[in-house]
Amino acid sequence: MIDYLFVSPLGWSQHVWDKLLKFPVFAKGKCDFVNFLDESFSAITQEEVEASLLEKMKNLSSSGTVIASSYGSLVTLSVLAKAQLPIARLVLISGLEEVPSQVDLDEMFQKVVDESYTDISGYLDMMLTGEEQKDSILCQILEYNLQKKEESFQPLLSQSNIYAYLSIYAGLNPSYLLEQVNQLVKQLTVFSEQTLTVSHIKILPEDHLLMLTQPKLLYHHLINP
Repeated sequence: MIDYLFVSPLGWSQHVWDKLLKFPVFAKGKCDFVNFLDESFSAITQEEVEASLLEKMKNLSSSGTVIASSYGSLVTLSVLAKAQLPIARLVLISGLEEVPSQVDLDEMFQKVVDESYTDISGYLDMMLTGEEQKDSILCQILEYNLQKKEESFQPLLSQSNIYAYLSIYAGLNPSYLLEQVNQLVKQLTVFSEQTLTVSHIKILPEDHLLMLTQPKLLYHHLINP
């Protein structure tokens, strides 16, 4: 049975949780992950994505915890609302803003091309400030988002598949789903930059990936619900 199920942000490997997983409590239980990358599913469709997550959720222990971030929060809410699956503990980190409409997504991705980098430092320069690059663990986590192809490095998630993942939920407002799921979860903890109708902990926009920026704060709320 799974004790901790981590549902990652779009385009991040499971190493996005590494800072949090350094706390010893996680070594005592079984952890599993759902990531949203090019090769994560046989097809990037709502049916495939949600079936995969639902299967793992059904294998949660009686006290199992789901920890989801960003796009992972959106998918988690959709699965729980449809399946009406009660779980012991749910922790959501951002990802509760309305998804752009299909028309807007079509326009946003019309001329977007995949990035490639001659070296890893080019990717880090794009993703992190100079100050953030002093964090060697953070840099290492980001490196896991890349793959070597011939003479360049490319992200594990292409722009066309970012579009495919987002299109699954085009125009959806997850706040509506959150109100439904709130009734299914014994303990719900929500970190959000925006004001919500359910009880939540307000975070700054720069902390939308809280497990990277403030893992101790996230851990504190996990062990002190």
